[in-house]
Amino acid sequence: MSGEGFLDAAARQAHLALEVSGRPWPLPEGPWAQAETREDVLMSHWRVPAEELSRLVPPELELERSDGDAWIGVVAFRVRNLRVRGLPPLPGLSSLLELELRTYVSDGARPGIWLFSLEATNRLLVEAAKRTHRLPAYHARIELEAAGSALHLEAERDGLSFVASFERGRSAVAVEPGTLPVWAAFRSSLRPCSLTCSTRCLIEVWALASGTSAMPAATGFKSI
Repeated sequence: MSGEGFLDAAARQAHLALEVSGRPWPLPEGPWAQAETREDVLMSHWRVPAEELSRLVPPELELERSDGDAWIGVVAFRVRNLRVRGLPPLPGLSSLLELELRTYVSDGARPGIWLFSLEATNRLLVEAAKRTHRLPAYHARIELEAAGSALHLEAERDGLSFVASFERGRSAVAVEPGTLPVWAAFRSSLRPCSLTCSTRCLIEVWALASGTSAMPAATGFKSI
């Protein structure tokens, strides 16, 4: 939604909070508290042996599988129009770059995201994520540069790095239930490193676009 005005973005965000058609779970009780728009999203996934990955997930949660396997995901994106309900986006606090290292879990009732780490470029928002949502958030250097339809991503923090090149999808494709992109994108809760905190979230995929990517490079990651 590049170039979309605040009023258009706010209307779309509010519409999402009221949309219930096609959802396999009920909307959270109470009013929504925070909204954001994500652009230039990269979703990279790798198959991981479930028996290895399950050691990193609390036994109270079930490690979810797609196509018979567990998955590690690196999801990066640009955040725009980040705001608290009832307020407009605040200068210096409404835009940032973010990278997540995640896997997918269930509490037995709803599908969720288990975050191993959340890297972001805004120090204030990193501290807010830690204190408010108890997320494993870290301040990192992240660059996302465009050259035509191509995007180049670089992220670095404390000797860890991730590099990827990919292209924006040229056209939307049908959202097919059961496919990995849909399975990974439609989630109803965000779980940090503590079982005592779970943030209910609404993630709406307006359109999935097919694109191409170079094999991402990662350095400094420890073997699981």
